[in-house]
Amino acid sequence: MSGKGKFKKQLSLMDLTFIGLGAIFGSGWLFAASHVSAIAGPAGIFSWLLGGFAVLLLGIVYCELGAALPRAGGVVRYPVYSHGPLLGYLMGFITLIAFTSLVAIEVVASRQYAAAWFPELTKVGSSDPTIIGWLMQFALLCLFFMLNYRSVKTFAMAN
Repeated sequence: MSGKGKFKKQLSLMDLTFIGLGAIFGSGWLFAASHVSAIAGPAGIFSWLLGGFAVLLLGIVYCELGAALPRAGGVVRYPVYSHGPLLGYLMGFITLIAFTSLVAIEVVASRQYAAAWFPELTKVGSSDPTIIGWLMQFALLCLFFMLNYRSVKTFAMAN
């Protein structure tokens, strides 16, 4: 690193763009749309519009904060600045739980998507995995871990 508090720039604009798109277009919104349409039908569109507006407002706030106070770990640091260390600690803990559960969700989603081509990954009549499905999920979990563990650049290239 060139100096204390400076980022070591390793990612290109293309890498950052694809990481951002990958964060937006995850499996969660596909599964959520399926479940919402099954429960609420066409009225579910209103909840998506309302949720999209709320997320837009939240995104604008973080854009402003990021431009005014460019700090690493803004999701945790901004609450510390505004509300104190307890809220910063809680936000850090919540973020840790969210990010660690995200990998497992993506692994399950990948197996469910792959079951369309390889039906032996899922038990007949349910969405539960078979033994082969469990093994595939474990292999994917190891692969995703290695991609993230190696470096941000490796993750960006795979993304």
